[in-house]
Amino acid sequence: MVQELEARTLLSFLVIDSESGKAEAEITTTYTYWNGGVFTSHEVVESQFNEGKSVSIAGRLEGVNTSYSFSSHAEMTLGPAQYGPGSLDAHANGSGTVALRIAPGPGEKEGDPVSLTVEITPDVKGGGVANVALTPFNKPGTYVAHIGDSITASIDFLAELTGVNDIGTPWPPITVSANMNVRYTVSPALPPDIEATSLAWNSGLGGVDYTYSIKNSPLPKPATVALYWSPTTTFDPSTATRIQGTEVTTEIAVRDYPPVHINASTLATPPGGTKYLLVVADPPSNSKPSGEVAESNENNNILFTTITVAEVNHAPLLGAIGNRVVNEGSLLPFTIVGSDPDTGPGAKNVLTYSASGLPAGATLDSSTGAFAWTPTEAQDGSYSVTFTVTDNGTPALSASETITITVAEVNQAPLLGAIGNRVVNEGSLLPFTIVGSDPDTGPGAKNVLTYSASGLPAGATLDSSTGAFAWTPTEAQDGSYSVTFTVTDNGTPALSASETITITVAEVNQAPLLGAIGNRVVNEGSLLPFTIAGSDPDTGPGAKNVLTYSASGLPAGATLDSSTGAFAWTPTEAQDGSYSVTFTVTDNGTPALSASETITITVAKVNHAPRNIVLNTDSIDENSIFTLVGSFDDPDVLDLHTIAIDWGEGIPQVFTLPVGLRAFEASHRYIDDRPSATTSDVYTIDVLVYDGIGSSTDSSSVVINNIVPAVSLLTNTSPDGEVEEGQTVFVRGLFSDIGVSDTHTATVSWGDGTTTNASVLERQGFGRVAGSHIYANGGIYTLALTVADDDGGTVVKTTQAVVAGAGIRDKVLYIVGTNGDDDVMVSKQRIGDSQATVQAGFLPNRLKRFTSSWFDSIIIYLGDGDDKATVSVNITTPTLMSGGRGADLLNGGGGSSILLGGGGNDTLNGGSARDLVIGGGGRDKLVGNGADDILIGGSTIYDGTTSYDIDVAALQAIMDEWNGVGTYQVRTGKIRRGFLKVGRTIKLGGGNVIDNLAADVLTGSAGQDWYFLSDGDSSSGRRPDEANG
Repeated sequence: MVQELEARTLLSFLVIDSESGKAEAEITTTYTYWNGGVFTSHEVVESQFNEGKSVSIAGRLEGVNTSYSFSSHAEMTLGPAQYGPGSLDAHANGSGTVALRIAPGPGEKEGDPVSLTVEITPDVKGGGVANVALTPFNKPGTYVAHIGDSITASIDFLAELTGVNDIGTPWPPITVSANMNVRYTVSPALPPDIEATSLAWNSGLGGVDYTYSIKNSPLPKPATVALYWSPTTTFDPSTATRIQGTEVTTEIAVRDYPPVHINASTLATPPGGTKYLLVVADPPSNSKPSGEVAESNENNNILFTTITVAEVNHAPLLGAIGNRVVNEGSLLPFTIVGSDPDTGPGAKNVLTYSASGLPAGATLDSSTGAFAWTPTEAQDGSYSVTFTVTDNGTPALSASETITITVAEVNQAPLLGAIGNRVVNEGSLLPFTIVGSDPDTGPGAKNVLTYSASGLPAGATLDSSTGAFAWTPTEAQDGSYSVTFTVTDNGTPALSASETITITVAEVNQAPLLGAIGNRVVNEGSLLPFTIAGSDPDTGPGAKNVLTYSASGLPAGATLDSSTGAFAWTPTEAQDGSYSVTFTVTDNGTPALSASETITITVAKVNHAPRNIVLNTDSIDENSIFTLVGSFDDPDVLDLHTIAIDWGEGIPQVFTLPVGLRAFEASHRYIDDRPSATTSDVYTIDVLVYDGIGSSTDSSSVVINNIVPAVSLLTNTSPDGEVEEGQTVFVRGLFSDIGVSDTHTATVSWGDGTTTNASVLERQGFGRVAGSHIYANGGIYTLALTVADDDGGTVVKTTQAVVAGAGIRDKVLYIVGTNGDDDVMVSKQRIGDSQATVQAGFLPNRLKRFTSSWFDSIIIYLGDGDDKATVSVNITTPTLMSGGRGADLLNGGGGSSILLGGGGNDTLNGGSARDLVIGGGGRDKLVGNGADDILIGGSTIYDGTTSYDIDVAALQAIMDEWNGVGTYQVRTGKIRRGFLKVGRTIKLGGGNVIDNLAADVLTGSAGQDWYFLSDGDSSSGRRPDEANG
């Protein structure tokens, strides 16, 4: 026979430390096989085998043998602890399978029966558990198997080590091991058919015994054949004798010798009978077998006889079934196999299967012998069942075997009854019981349940045995809590069921607490401060613990802060006595809850000095009145008070107030700010309030500000050119000062770089100043009078002096005429001459010469009168002439000229360069002459109201733009639109050019002129390309 072995093994080891320690394990597994006398082993060693790790081992061996042994050895060594603390709980779990197939050998075929012997030897050391389950043979013994069958061994291995020492204390290595041995032995059986070769007559004991031999039979003894002689069917062959030579018919019954089945059909004769050789040993002398004598050999006669084989019913055979093992809930299917030795036409070999002791739910097919059973959860245990096969003979014969069916318990997860979310008020008990059930029943059921929970709030309890939960949430525990409840059985491994619920703790409002306040005593006029303190036992997110303080019966003037509980009261003089006040603290619940206490506040009568003087301050000008406004407190309402005020000037003021009056006013005039030479001074005002017994003082202050003097009048003797150069100009002024005690000084700046002191006459805040000055050159000068008081205050007032004459200032040659008829001529003897000559009747000697390089422009101011001014053509310096009132004749020179006629009927003749000619009031005649000129019959906003206040800068800016390099259109456009110069926009046109309503005549020249013609004006020589306005 050939045995094919396939061995697969899976070992997993789990090392668990229940208290956060660390264990190290070394695992050794050994598998040993004997095949054909050859020793083979497979070993795996895993060192430092820590928590949660597993190892698997698989192998396959083949060989030829009739005997096979399998053994496994698993050993776990737990090394010294590395760190702790806690107890070490170690579990090593192993499982494996070995599959054996019986293959046919030479001359064998699938299905041939064989004899199978099974031995199981578990060996467990060191505290482990080992189990072996064989399929289909689950216990040691000898069974009928068949070639081609597969036998599987399942091995479970468990080694446990719990509560080993304390990890905090090192301990030596501990070893746990388990062994498992399984042996199979397969032997050949007799072939199902036998061959009879002879029948022998044996004499002895006074009877006959017929034997036959079996060809190639390995049986230890031959089968016995009994011959029954007809017609006596009850003939006992063991005692029967026959007369030799008598002819008989024999019936042969073949007896079975288990385990060999002898088929009687092998002795049957074919039609006509079969002759078997009978050997008669030492027959009696008077008898011998009937039949033909074939041969004589010594004392034996060999005869042939005819044997007729009659059918005899034999009991059927039942193939070995063997004990069976099945898990509850799993199908156990197998088929019992019966056979019948009876063959032939009359054989009673129709078989029927039955069983006694069948468990509930099990079935057996009476025709096929097919058995099937799926044990329920409640059917774990052992069941004795007798299986029987019965033929259809008369009487019926049968064969039986009683086996044990073991139903192994299979653990199932327990069930947890629905719990659902729960709601409880804080401070209230929440009791309920979680209910678990286990579908496992029966003797081996792992249905001992334990209850646990994760996420339990502080203070909550769960009875692990009954599932009873109880929790009374504290005030601070309102909110939502997620709790997972679990029911666990005692299986290995343990199974469980869980449900996570939400426990909502609702906030329950509780009344606040008010700290003891107690009665209070205070003197009238004294502050009584205290704070009432409330607290609220409600805490947590939804707590209604916002407190508000209130009181009933509060005296007038008393206050209580509703947020802080701060109480304050200063009883008045009239409030002595006792007051009953109820203080209350209230939370923000719905409804709001509160706590109160009623106390008595006693106000004692006390005589008080005046106090809390309040005085105003101010800042006033010198020689002004300061009104001191004051107030004070005195709880004694009937006191009479005297007020004494020291104003800081050594003159105290004393007065008495009416009874009950606590406010006063007093006024004082401060003439001057003392000391001198300061712009302001501070006066300290001391106040004393006296009630006849006690007094109180306080101070205030007032700032006295110096006021600068004011100049009300300033004149000079030459406002319009009345004084000529070299003559004296006088100035006169009047001033006043509110500071009547101030003294003053005065100076005059004459506008030519000279400043002189002026004389001052003053009294009681009023004064007069006077000064004089001689101008060396004519011109228009601004005189500045400065008046200063003794406290540093100053005032400046200006006036303009027009001095007839000529002179250079700031590179400008100024020529100023008088109010009479002036005739001015500016010329050079020839072009290139270094000096210019000014001729005028108001000049000393009527003539004055100036170096041309000392000035770069000329301004001629002519006052009232019919004036004439001419600049010769050899003077190329830009010139501005203002004629003033009167009929004036102005003639421009060789440079650009600005000619202003002013009031009167004027004649204005431009020079040879580009000119700006403005007629002003009256009927004027304007002639442009040589170049591009601007001719305005009326006036502009830049002309001024007199000859001396014209806007020189604006007119010169317009002239600068007109003298630019741009085309006629560019220059007229820019001046018309306006341009930025001297910090402002300057332009001609629009409202800047004013019609004087007189009829002016504007005459152009050879250049391209720009006309400004008003209503009534006329032009002469104006070309189409020359603009108007």
